[in-house]
Amino acid sequence: MLEKLVIGRYLTFQDPKPKITYADGDFVTQPKLALMIEQSVREKQMVPKWDAKAGDFVRDNVQNQKVQVQQKQRVSQISSGENQAKVHRNFQWLGYYGGAVSQVSFDNLDVLSGNFSGCWMTVYKKSGVTCVGHVGTVDDATHAKTTAAKKAWVDFANANRHAIERGFNPARAWTNPDSRPPKIDGDGIPRIWGLVTGDELISIYLYRGEKDWNRYRIADWKVVPPSYMPELGAI
Repeated sequence: MLEKLVIGRYLTFQDPKPKITYADGDFVTQPKLALMIEQSVREKQMVPKWDAKAGDFVRDNVQNQKVQVQQKQRVSQISSGENQAKVHRNFQWLGYYGGAVSQVSFDNLDVLSGNFSGCWMTVYKKSGVTCVGHVGTVDDATHAKTTAAKKAWVDFANANRHAIERGFNPARAWTNPDSRPPKIDGDGIPRIWGLVTGDELISIYLYRGEKDWNRYRIADWKVVPPSYMPELGAI
């Protein structure tokens, strides 16, 4: 999938996370959600104009409305299913479940997950199956859901040290504000996603559309060195 994460490309995506009943501290096994990135198309969009120097959207002097400008966008739709002819377009989505550790079997299919602000993404074996997990903390480090998710993972990791393969914290790749890609016209709030492939861990920095919340611009991405035990047993 990595070669399809073209910087500057827009993705049209709706989080397909299934609704699962769970308790805080659970390991939540998510059904496989196979998705694919479709062939890109060129579109013209009217989007809010961004003033990088002012750090805000440009507004008119009459009604204080955001000024709209036309922008050409290269857009790829994310659809359900797998492309059998072009497997590099395929991946599976792992949803975020606050307070729990969500997991999906790796199944030799890249795993994309989000959003990340401090959660960890991990690779491990459970009952002999290689899994990818998302430790579902929340922004508040002292929140009960953060405590429950971390405890569930740490207890499992330290009881199964030899089953823990690798992991990373996608948000840490962008801790330095100077490393974050700047906004352009049409960008809304930033998002961070994590991608696990067979041999790499990637942190992806995106901007959600200011007008269309189902459209994301791939602003930049980084291959992140993996963390191992004992660090993963003490997150």
